[in-house]
Amino acid sequence: MDLANLDFGKNPEITAVMNVIHPITGEEMFQEDSVTPVTVTLLGMESSIAKRITKARAQKQLNKRNQKVDLDEAREFTISLQAKLITASQGLKENGQDLDLTDQATAIDVLTRYNWLREQIDEFITDRANFYKA
Repeated sequence: MDLANLDFGKNPEITAVMNVIHPITGEEMFQEDSVTPVTVTLLGMESSIAKRITKARAQKQLNKRNQKVDLDEAREFTISLQAKLITASQGLKENGQDLDLTDQATAIDVLTRYNWLREQIDEFITDRANFYKA
């Protein structure tokens, strides 16, 4: 096996499209035309944005060695990181209004309130197979 074929640092800014899954039925969600999926396009954890943000957080945690982990702070970090990794969204609405998750404030608000979407994004961005093909 040639490890050079698995050098994920070669092209870290690859994006991938995540089809949003209904949190109750487990089925793919579709837009009103019923053929176009609801999607969120994301950068992965190999991206320079993710690495920069996680490095800064790790440094901050090192500086607070003897303090307990603040779960609210950890949740806010995850939400902020995910919001920054969103490069496009399609078909998400709230109360009939289109949502643009590339707007950081909107993304943070949506990800704060909709845990199920945040969980899907977390699972998606941490799976390298979504960004790189074998």
